[in-house]
Amino acid sequence: MNVFGMAIFGGVMGLVVALASTTRNRTIEDWEDELELMRARKASKEEIQAVERIIARRRDKHKMGVIWLRRIAALWFLFTLIIGGLMSGVAIFLYMVR
Repeated sequence: MNVFGMAIFGGVMGLVVALASTTRNRTIEDWEDELELMRARKASKEEIQAVERIIARRRDKHKMGVIWLRRIAALWFLFTLIIGGLMSGVAIFLYMVR
């Protein structure tokens, strides 16, 4: 039971990390909405350029964050599969030897 529990826990943690990488998109969309509102009310060019720089910076950070979170999730999932497989193999071997 411990081996299967560990494999399930690793899979769930991998999914949590993968899902966490997709939730940061809202902040970029909020800034884009703010930019549209500023353009609609004819804001100054400096204000619009400042918001555009913020959006570009957030996109870059978001891309890097998503890439690293996906790598971590994949490595975590593979690690738990390997450890779970080894532990289940040892458990089956010990059960048969016994």
